[in-house]
Amino acid sequence: MSDMSDEELRQFLKDNKERIEAIMAEDEKSNLERLKEKASEKKDKAEDAMKEMYDALMNPEAHRHFIRMGMEFFMGMSEILDKVPVPKPVRKFKEDIEESKAKAQNEMCRSNENCAFKKSQDDGLEKIELN
Repeated sequence: MSDMSDEELRQFLKDNKERIEAIMAEDEKSNLERLKEKASEKKDKAEDAMKEMYDALMNPEAHRHFIRMGMEFFMGMSEILDKVPVPKPVRKFKEDIEESKAKAQNEMCRSNENCAFKKSQDDGLEKIELN
């Protein structure tokens, strides 16, 4: 084809216009199909990654650790406030921590038969059997 003049090339393209357009349309269709496939694969991978992340974040065992961590933090703050001289508003904060701790522990123990708080309360009590 390199021996063709510009005029011959134009004539060749005109004569084969429909065939050339069909080939180009097929290439475009093929490229579009590949793009759709890749997009679908990426979407599936993203959905899988999101599901894994969601499952990790919604893991009840992780939630228990975070709740315990929060409780330990507040209990630590309460202990610190017991040992340092603080103004009255801060003492109120300590009392609020204790109140929140008691409420939270009751809630946590309601659904956990192995609750350490419940066991510590039971350990010092003498059990009386009622008939």
